[in-house]
Amino acid sequence: MRQVTALFGLVCLAGALLAPILGIVLLVTGGGGPAFSDETHEPGQEIRLVRPTTVWAQPASVDVSAVTCTASEFGGTGSAKLPVGKPSSGPSIVDRSTGDVRFLTTTSRADFSVGTVSCTGGGITAILTARDSGAVHKQAGIAFLVATPILLAIGLGVRRAGFRV
Repeated sequence: MRQVTALFGLVCLAGALLAPILGIVLLVTGGGGPAFSDETHEPGQEIRLVRPTTVWAQPASVDVSAVTCTASEFGGTGSAKLPVGKPSSGPSIVDRSTGDVRFLTTTSRADFSVGTVSCTGGGITAILTARDSGAVHKQAGIAFLVATPILLAIGLGVRRAGFRV
């Protein structure tokens, strides 16, 4: 049992070295391009979401200034208009095999956990959603940075208690 505990402490110390590197890499890279879902939605249709999502419209010639996107909180307790426009990073128009799409908004811009979103206006013919990889990378990067001192404390604590390999 002493060897298992000693190895656990060693693994925690190794994790304390690797976690900040992974955290910084995740925060700096910010994710790849959008990973689109296979579903398309009609304008005005409420789209159920389960994670941070970016919302895109077809055709790419959509008048973004005339588009309105509304997000509703999980449980339907609150709703708010999402700001529509350019993405914080990456292209605003993406070429897909089914045609070009234009970025509308991201649910991470809301001040609450978004359950549904709907967009209308501006000549939208179809709405697509994609995983917001930038938000996911940011959350994971912060989690790795928070885990670093915890792993370090556990690893050093185990070694201080006399468990050494």
